[in-house]
Amino acid sequence: MQFYSYVFLYLLLPKTLSKRVEITCPQHCKCDIFETLRRATCTRGNLAGIESNIPTQTQILDLSFNRISWLQKNVFKEEKLTNLKLLNLSHNIVSHIEMKAFKGLSALRTLDLSYNSVQYLTPAWFRDMTALEELYLRGNGFSKLDSGPLFASKSLKRLDLSLCRISYIGPDSFSQIPNLEVLDVSENYLIHLYIATVEPLTNLQILDAGNNSLSCDGVSKNLAKYCVQKGIRFKDPCKPTIADSEKFQRMVNLAEPEDEKNSWIYDDGQEIRHDNQTTTNATCNNTPADKKSLLQEIVDLSPVLSILLPFIYGIAVGVLIAYILSVFSRKKQSDEPAHDQNLRRSGTFSRMLSRGAVTEERQNLPLREWHLSESTPVLFRKNQC
Repeated sequence: MQFYSYVFLYLLLPKTLSKRVEITCPQHCKCDIFETLRRATCTRGNLAGIESNIPTQTQILDLSFNRISWLQKNVFKEEKLTNLKLLNLSHNIVSHIEMKAFKGLSALRTLDLSYNSVQYLTPAWFRDMTALEELYLRGNGFSKLDSGPLFASKSLKRLDLSLCRISYIGPDSFSQIPNLEVLDVSENYLIHLYIATVEPLTNLQILDAGNNSLSCDGVSKNLAKYCVQKGIRFKDPCKPTIADSEKFQRMVNLAEPEDEKNSWIYDDGQEIRHDNQTTTNATCNNTPADKKSLLQEIVDLSPVLSILLPFIYGIAVGVLIAYILSVFSRKKQSDEPAHDQNLRRSGTFSRMLSRGAVTEERQNLPLREWHLSESTPVLFRKNQC
C-alpha cells in the first residue's frame, strides 16, 4: 500500500520539474559548452558596452574585438553575471574603469584586459575578485608604476605586464601579491629592475624581463644572482644569447678538432650531415675557418682596386669583342675578290658564247637568203622578161 502511495505522489508532481531549461543567446553572441563550462562568445560585434541579455548561467564570456571604452559601476552585478570564471575584454578601447566595476565577480579566475587603453592601475578595481588567478594587461600604456602597491590579492598567480611602455617599477608595486608565480615585464622600456621589486614575491618561479633596455651593471647582475639563489627562472637580457655561446663553442671546436660530432651540434639536435655545406648566419659570421672568395680578398686588399676592377673588366671585354669583329670583317673582305673574279670569268665565257653564236648566224645568213630567193616568184618573173 505504501508503494502505491509513492507512485501516486510521483504522478502528481508538476511536469515542469522534468523539463530541460533552454538557454538563448543575444543576436550577436554564440552560446556553447567549452570544457564543461558554459561559454558565450560575443566578439567582433562593434559593441560599445556589456551586452545585455547574456545568459546569467554564463561561465566564460568573450567580449574581445569590440568598441567597449567604459566599464561602469556594478555593470556585471546588474547584468547578473556573477557566475563568470573567465572574462575576456582584450582588443577593445577600454580607458576608464569605475570603482566597483567588477563587483560581484567573486568567482572570476581569469581576466584579460590586453590591448586596451588603460593608463593606470588601482588596487580597488580588483578587490572584489577574491578568486582571481590570472591577470593579463599586455599592450596597455602604464609608463611608470611607482604609486605604491598595484594589486592586493592573495590568489593572483600570473601577471602579464608586457608591452606596456613601462620605464620604471617601484619597489612596492608587487608587495601585496605574495603568491604570484609568473611575472612577465618583457618588451618594455626598463633600464633597472631592482631586487626590492621582486623580493616580496616569495613564490615567484618565472621572471621574464626580455627585450628591455636594462643596463648591464651591478643592479642587473645582483638581480640575476638573486634569481639563481631563489631558483627563479630569469630571462635576463644581459645574458649572452644561445647564438653567441654556440658561436664561441664552434670556434673552440674548430681550433682543436677532436670528433666529427661536436657536442653543441649533438645536444641541440641540429644538422650533422650538412654541417660542412651550410652554416647558420647567427653562429658562423666571424669564424676564421670560412674560406674567402677571390673578390672578397681583393676588396680586403685594396678598396680602390675593387672599384676599378669592373671598369678594367669592361674595357677588356670591349677590346675582345672589337678584335673578333675586325677578324670577321677581314675574312669577309678576302672572300669578296674571288667571288668577283669568278663572276668576271663567267661573264667573259658568256660573251664568247654569244659572239660565236652571232658569227655562226652571220655565216648562215646568205644561205638562208639564197633559199629564200629560190622559194619566191622573183626568178619566174625574170625568166618571163
